[in-house]
Amino acid sequence: KMLKTLDRANIFKSIAYRATGAHGNLYLETTLFDFSHHVNADEKTSFGVVSVMFQLIDGKTRDIIGTKSWVIRKPSPTLDAQGAAQALDAATNDLCLKLIQWLRETLQGLPAQP
Repeated sequence: KMLKTLDRANIFKSIAYRATGAHGNLYLETTLFDFSHHVNADEKTSFGVVSVMFQLIDGKTRDIIGTKSWVIRKPSPTLDAQGAAQALDAATNDLCLKLIQWLRETLQGLPAQP
């Protein structure tokens, strides 16, 4: 989902998984800390959590251009797996929007990439 969102945002000329061995001008490293569903103590409500850190790295110098972390909580409409999936999907959507905004702001101050 995140790669599709990045691709649609047209921030970069191309996007590839690092595992492809492709060399790029910029790398976006991601550390996922939490992707889970939690039931509150009242056992009537629950929420999904996505906690992640991104580092934008210069592909030539290996310098860290910027780092950003988010913890996003979204309520679940129900306590079951379907409700958990909906909450985590909503949190992921929110994360994608925040990531795109952060990348645009961070890249504004950089020289144009070839």
